[in-house]
Amino acid sequence: MDIIREDFFHFLWQNLHFAQNSLRTTCGKPVRVIHPGYRNDGDGADYRYSRIRVDGILFCGDVELHKSASEWYRHGHQRDSRYERVILHVVVHDDLHKRNAAASDGHRVP
Repeated sequence: MDIIREDFFHFLWQNLHFAQNSLRTTCGKPVRVIHPGYRNDGDGADYRYSRIRVDGILFCGDVELHKSASEWYRHGHQRDSRYERVILHVVVHDDLHKRNAAASDGHRVP
């Protein structure tokens, strides 16, 4: 059974149709979406030029959406430099049990 259809997941993100006060990083810090970014239909992260606040600190960069957190590794993003600008990995199901994804340059993606 699918958790959520991917196109619907993208619709929710792009249009900010979710309770923003419920967004948290894996370590519990509040996340607020200032701008969801622009959909990327090419290679690399799903959204470019996104702006978010994590615990009040502004971040600008890319956002990647997956239904399950482990898809980051199944898709090989940890070895792909096109994902080094990712500032947020948005997931419906955290099957990595609060372990942040790692980018190819070594930084951890909340």
